[in-house]
Amino acid sequence: MSDLYTRKFRPKLKHIIAFILLIISLGLFFNGFKRASRVTSRLNPEGFVFDDSEIRKNRGVLFKADLCSGKLKDTQKDEIIDFKHDVKGFFGDREVFISRTHTGGYQFAAVKLYSSEYEKLLNGEEVTGYFSDEYSDDLKEFASKMGQYYEDESVIPAERCSELGIMVVNRKKELFSFLWGVPFLIAGAILIRKAGDPFFYEPVGISE
Repeated sequence: MSDLYTRKFRPKLKHIIAFILLIISLGLFFNGFKRASRVTSRLNPEGFVFDDSEIRKNRGVLFKADLCSGKLKDTQKDEIIDFKHDVKGFFGDREVFISRTHTGGYQFAAVKLYSSEYEKLLNGEEVTGYFSDEYSDDLKEFASKMGQYYEDESVIPAERCSELGIMVVNRKKELFSFLWGVPFLIAGAILIRKAGDPFFYEPVGISE
């Protein structure tokens, strides 16, 4: 009986939309697990001596930032230095500060503006982050030009800026960020169920 029919793959619009939703869900799951892995294991500076083998990109860290302050020329007040305001739109703007490292160097510390982590960072409280090089070049460029705007005692040597800085994040949100993929997975599964079989059986000998 099967010899009398030709099996052809003819997906409906619902099948195509469902496939797109499932691909999006897989992407969100992958991104979520990547974000979670960065903060699952965190290095704690207390009682721990960092070395080059431990400080690497995307490695999680638990730390209290020692933010740098500086005095602009012709002013009398020291202020915390935020050298970059990165506009992220829907994802929330980031403020990027300069923090001293355990070795006496300098690194960037980027945090979402007006978040709970933002307040903790400014207050010297313990926060979670991961090592990144996203603003390292910006920090070096800023440091090389500081002498034009800041008093000499506030200038940071560009050669002492670290290759990696820290992206401060909300640990709980990072751990469960993979859940963003669940609605897309459910919607895709429902559409596939409603769309039915994507294959069409056509009698042999019937032309297109």
